[in-house]
Amino acid sequence: MRKKDTRHTQYEDDFIQRAAERSQQERDKALAQKKAVLAQKKAVLAQSEKRIAELDVIFKRIYEDNISGKLSDDRFIKLSRDYEQEQEQLKAVVETLKKQSFCRIALSLKTNYQFARSFKKSSTSSCVTSPLATASSAV
Repeated sequence: MRKKDTRHTQYEDDFIQRAAERSQQERDKALAQKKAVLAQKKAVLAQSEKRIAELDVIFKRIYEDNISGKLSDDRFIKLSRDYEQEQEQLKAVVETLKKQSFCRIALSLKTNYQFARSFKKSSTSSCVTSPLATASSAV
C-alpha cells in the first residue's frame, strides 16, 4: 500500500511541476505580448506629444507671417483651423493613452495585492488537499 502511495505522489508531483512550467511559459508569452503593445503605445504617445508641441510652434509662425503680411487672412484662417483640429485630435489620443496607462497600473496593483493575499492564505494552511489525492488515498 505504501508503494502505491509513493508512486502516486511521484506522479502527482511530476504533474504539478509540468503544469507549473506550462503555466509559467504561458504567463511569459502573455507578458512579452503586453510589453510589445505597451512599447507601441508609448511610441504613439511620444510622437503625439511631440507633434502637439510642433503645432504650437507652427501656429506661432503662421500668426507672425499673417501679422507681417506674408500670409493672407484667408490662408491664415484655413491653416490655423486645420492645425487646431489636428492638435485637438492628438490631445484626445494622448488623453486616452494616459487614461489606459493609469487604468493598467491600477489593475496591476490590484492584481498583485489579490495574489499576495491569496498566497498568504494558502501558505498558512498546513497542507493542500485535492479531490484526486483524497480519492486515491481512500482506495
